[in-house]
Amino acid sequence: MTERATAIRGIIRILGRYGIDGDSAFRYGFAYESALPVLRSILTPDHKDSLPEQLAIRWQRTFDAHVTPNALDMWVGRFLNWFRNAPMDQLLELQAPDREQWDKLPSFSPMDEDIASPYIWLRDRYLFPTHPEAWNTASLHHEYRYMESGDLNGFSERAILPATLEPNTLNAHIARRAAHSKQDEARRLYENIYYYAIPLLKRGGDSDRAAELFEFHLAQHPHDRQARIAYAFCLIPLNPENAEWQLSDMLNIGGRQDPLVVYDLCSCLVLQGSHRRALQIARHYWSEQREHIPRRTVSAHLWDVNNGSPVLMETDDVDACLAAMCARTSERYRQEEDTLFWQGILEELPAQQSTDE
Repeated sequence: MTERATAIRGIIRILGRYGIDGDSAFRYGFAYESALPVLRSILTPDHKDSLPEQLAIRWQRTFDAHVTPNALDMWVGRFLNWFRNAPMDQLLELQAPDREQWDKLPSFSPMDEDIASPYIWLRDRYLFPTHPEAWNTASLHHEYRYMESGDLNGFSERAILPATLEPNTLNAHIARRAAHSKQDEARRLYENIYYYAIPLLKRGGDSDRAAELFEFHLAQHPHDRQARIAYAFCLIPLNPENAEWQLSDMLNIGGRQDPLVVYDLCSCLVLQGSHRRALQIARHYWSEQREHIPRRTVSAHLWDVNNGSPVLMETDDVDACLAAMCARTSERYRQEEDTLFWQGILEELPAQQSTDE
């Protein structure tokens, strides 16, 4: 038995001492958390947190479609059903079922969600007792009913630790979730997808798979501007013309521009040989849409296109990278006026940064 299996068995035994069905608590309370390392191993097998190769290969056989909203939804639904019904030995080792068993699994069961909800509440109370922002929304509602009327959700009294949240704190989080539920859901999904996408981009040659992840997100949250920028970013090495169209649509006419959109758009244009338009857009941004605002750094992943093919890089200053790209581009194409302008900007940046700080 592996270290993971031994630890989980020990936790299940401890839960039993408090009158909790430990098997059910594990199956229903930790199904989503267990899906993440498996899905990561399928999408980014070279990731440092992926499953061992022997396990990962079997799971990869359960997902042989392109990463689309329907394919991901179906996979996650089947995994949850498998996790909640498979023999415990398989769960402890995360051993994939064979393909025939997998294909017979239903992709969703509303009844299971109702059963899982109290166990997820219990998990949230034990793991995040003073961090309601990490709780499932249904867990916040269970906690409210527990505080208000002592509703134990079928658990014994000794299974429920005393409340650690103040009623006002709990109520504030419930109200916030009600007011911003769609935005919060979109942000959590975006962060998870970004986490999976970056290793794909770093590996090279997998930009299409990274783009499909953000396409999946946008199918559910079509107005998420940050996800649209990320989707266009993934397209740059594959289809800079399409990426250009996506990014041009996000420019704020006459208003303050997002430096990330400006950099990505200019990198698309440089890749396509439209260096004059790239320099024009960048200079207009710098002179008209940035000059009179306080300078700020923006952390991001960018494509370095100065050698003719995109190379992924990470920076904490998008504006400085834009200036460097434009200086090199204008010098390469002998645009003397632009070269003087951007070289002057690069010389001013360190002093500008120390003044802003």
